[in-house]
Parts: sequence; C-alpha cells; structure tokens
Amino acid sequence: MKEYDKLSIRLVQILSKFNNGESLSAQELAQEFNVDTRTIQRDLNERLAFMPIKKENGRYVLESFALGKLSFKDIQNFATLSGIAELYPKLDQGFIVDLLSHRVNKVLMVKNEGFQKVDYELFKDLSVAILKHNVLNFFYKDKERQIKPYKLVNYKGIWYLLGDENDKLKHFNLDKISKLHTKNENFIPDEKLEEQIQNDPNIWLGESKEVILKLDKNAKEYFFRKE
Repeated sequence: MKEYDKLSIRLVQILSKFNNGESLSAQELAQEFNVDTRTIQRDLNERLAFMPIKKENGRYVLESFALGKLSFKDIQNFATLSGIAELYPKLDQGFIVDLLSHRVNKVLMVKNEGFQKVDYELFKDLSVAILKHNVLNFFYKDKERQIKPYKLVNYKGIWYLLGDENDKLKHFNLDKISKLHTKNENFIPDEKLEEQIQNDPNIWLGESKEVILKLDKNAKEYFFRKE
C-alpha cells in the first residue's frame, strides 16, 4: 500500500473516532496504527488542525458542538486533502488548513469569517489529479482542453492550475474552469519540466526579460528609498 493511502486511511479512522465522540490519546493511536507517537502528534496538531479538537486531561476530544455532524463523505474529503497537503509539497499547507476550516464551518454551521472563497470540490479534484498524475479534461473560456496537471499556484490572491497542454506549459484560472473530468489515464511527469517549475515558480508567467531603467540622478534617491 502506498504511503499516501496509508495516511488517508489513518486520518479517516481518526476523524471517524472523533466524530463518534471518542476520547483519544496519542499513545493509544500510535499503537493502533503501528506508528510512532510523533506521527500521531502531527496528525492531531497539523494535519487535522482544521478540526475543533481540544485536549482534556491528556486526551483529545472533538468540541461538543461538532459531534456527529460530519458525513462519511466529508470525513473522506478532509482526510484526502489533509494527506495531500502533507505528502505533496506543491500544495500550500496553510491554504489547505484554511480551505478545510471553511468547509468544516459550512458543514457544522459555525460562523467564521476571513477564509478565502474557493470551489472546494474543484480544488480537491485537481489536487488528487496532480498527486496521481491523471490527465484532465475541462472547459476553459468555452474551449475544451486536455491537460497534464503539475501544480496549483497562488499568484496575487488568485489560484491557478499549472499544466502541460500539447507539450507547452500553461496556466488556468480556477474560477474559469468548468465541466472538469478526470480521465482514467495517467501520464509520466516530465522531470525537466518539474525541475523548471521547482526552480522558477513564476516560469508560467512567460519568458523573462531583462529591463534596463534609466533614471534622472535627482530621482535615484526616491527610486531606491525603501520607506
């Protein structure tokens, strides 16, 4: 079994226990899932940071207002994205926590402002496709596209999918993606392309150009002043 699958299964079971009102200890969970205590601590404090979990007398419990409120589908979705955030560093951990917190608040009807608005299902499906190297079909600006997805990036507050279309790196605004379909077809990531993306996160903005500025000597001090 792949590490990603093991993590997802563990998180699903831990979330189910919390949802059922169980009181959990890190030591007992570590023994049950045959992992060390430090791993369980990361599960509780980082991977499940979006859940209203509290610690009482050395044990972890779900806040009473949240008990029994999550469906199994919700639990699966939360576990999937939590696992992706940990195992797939191309996604931003902080954003995942915000995204999941927003979803939990919606499910539990808890008022909490300030989370970025994003299509939860779309983000989840794109994330899984990136992780599993699935080819995607979707409509973008009224045109059908077939993409090999590589990365989700946030640029100036807007989320984009970065992918390979006909051997060319392109970006797609998530707000403009519709009719997403994950094909039962996998691709082998291009190592050179992955290296390019890793070394230059803004490569998708286009070819970089050198710009030479000529400044009047009287304006220099204002141009270079930091405050």
